[in-house]
Amino acid sequence: MTDEFNPSPRLGDRLESLEQSVRNFGTETKEQLLRRLAGMGLQEKAQLYRSLRSKLNFKQGDLEGIAWSFARHGIFVEHGVGKHRPKGSSFASKYARPWLQPVLTDAVEQLADLLAEEYADIVAGEIVIRIPGVIDTTIK
Repeated sequence: MTDEFNPSPRLGDRLESLEQSVRNFGTETKEQLLRRLAGMGLQEKAQLYRSLRSKLNFKQGDLEGIAWSFARHGIFVEHGVGKHRPKGSSFASKYARPWLQPVLTDAVEQLADLLAEEYADIVAGEIVIRIPGVIDTTIK
């Protein structure tokens, strides 16, 4: 039962909190990517640096995903490709400057942990068992 003085958070409030947590995660990951670019001396790639964005995607009002966008050139930098340097060539490997993979590999795991924690709490907070006269409880 819910205590009159300490009501459990509404599902809508908890979902809004989850959305804010994912939004914060996106912003933090974007900042890590920017720091990675700056640390690699790629600030002269101003278009790439300025183009980096994070965005939450919604479907019918529900949070569906998170995306990062950047100038197409960012993929070329990641793989070291350019004029006369096709992807996978030894010459391209020499010029590869990974800035996405090192950050996003850890970020995906952090997001999975965040979602597992948040969704588990949301689901657990909404499980109510009521058998009149026998049990009336909320699982937390």
